[in-house]
Amino acid sequence: MKSKILPLVLVAIMCLQLTNCNTDDVSNELLDPVAVTVPVIKSKSEIRNSIQVKAAQSKNEFGW
Repeated sequence: MKSKILPLVLVAIMCLQLTNCNTDDVSNELLDPVAVTVPVIKSKSEIRNSIQVKAAQSKNEFGW
């Protein structure tokens, strides 16, 4: 009995892997759009000048 069920289970698993679960794909694109980051190159002096020190804030301003 086991030897008859095992091939059926394997065929069912293989058929399920061939199905596509994404039914919203209208344009038939293979790849989803990906957000890409672009590095910003600055000199040390530009980075040092961009750092700002602010006064301390109470916790009440943040809503805690």
